Amino acid sequence: MSMYDEIKEIPAAARRCQQRCKDVSLPLHVPYIGMGSSYFAPLTLFYAGVPVSPFIASEYFHYLHGGEKRDQAVLISQSGESSETLWCMDLFRSYHAIVNDPGSSLTKGKNISGKYFIYAGQEEHSATKSYVNTLITLYCGFGIDPEEAVKKTERQIAEYEKTARTMAKKITERMDQGTVKGIYIVGSGPNIGTAHEAALILSETTKIPFI
Repeated sequence: MSMYDEIKEIPAAARRCQQRCKDVSLPLHVPYIGMGSSYFAPLTLFYAGVPVSPFIASEYFHYLHGGEKRDQAVLISQSGESSETLWCMDLFRSYHAIVNDPGSSLTKGKNISGKYFIYAGQEEHSATKSYVNTLITLYCGFGIDPEEAVKKTERQIAEYEKTARTMAKKITERMDQGTVKGIYIVGSGPNIGTAHEAALILSETTKIPFI
């Protein structure tokens, strides 16, 4: 399956997640820890005003946990095998896991108190579906109904593709002029998470610095 095919699956994957995660309940006022896409998703909720504390797993492990075991956290990893996130398991008396793979290492910690699956399906090329479905899981877990957002994704996916092709053409035309050394993706407030996600995926896939 190509990256394009995976992106086209976003509406169906989002609907599947929304239907299966309706009863998820997640704690507030605790660290939400992950790497890459799994950090950007709780960052989005933080800027939307949800009282959670998003942290990059590697930085939390090395610099922020303070050397004492804390009560509770939510650890997020699409694969459930991200080493930096796994390091954080033993920093807490208990933790909740949000993963795409129900058989992954993150779901098997002796101190796990809850595990939630994002139902993104297979993903080989990027974490696009996982990012969207992690957001939906968090919305449901905080009592925010994502129904309208999922409907809009289903309804407008063709329009999103059209816009993406137009933007891609403009970017490649500018880069063909040989004067571009990097590209900024700008986001504000809750959009910051998606700006980070887009920059990460585009940098990984094009080998061009998107910031």
